[in-house]
Amino acid sequence: APAPVGCAAPIARHDSAAALKARFGKAARIEDVPIGEGDTAKALVLFGKDKARRIEVLYWDDAMRRVSTIRWQGKGWSAGGLRIGAGPAAATRANGRAFSLSGFGRDYGGWVTDLRGGRLARMPGGCTIGLRFEPPAHATYPPDGISGDMTIASTLPALVRYRPVISTLSIGWPDK
Repeated sequence: APAPVGCAAPIARHDSAAALKARFGKAARIEDVPIGEGDTAKALVLFGKDKARRIEVLYWDDAMRRVSTIRWQGKGWSAGGLRIGAGPAAATRANGRAFSLSGFGRDYGGWVTDLRGGRLARMPGGCTIGLRFEPPAHATYPPDGISGDMTIASTLPALVRYRPVISTLSIGWPDK
């Protein structure tokens, strides 16, 4: 079963890159990771060679002392009861209500934009969960009504029929 990621474990908001390198040794490396629109950011990457366990830790500050986001795309981790590959129905159940996501077919497509005050909006310990959906393996271009610059409800019948899956999960904190 995937290991759960929460607000304090396996990484807490105050875990500096130096502290994580000391704790994880050779499993921790500084790398440039893609953040969208062709941009990259410096991150501490844990288990970089293990696709299932790879975690990217991004920071608010250049000194890499204040964690902004922990994200992963492998099946070795879960958050809020969700794992990579789950669909919108499972995420709606975990959240306790419908949520909003951005239209597909663009760089920031498929990201959840508003959890609408559901259970995933504020995890125990004060962090928030982030979810990105990608088209299912069998899909071509997303159909009208769920593609382009728009907001979609997680319960929209066209989205449910499309059957996208969670491709990225993240835990994040505000900049304080």
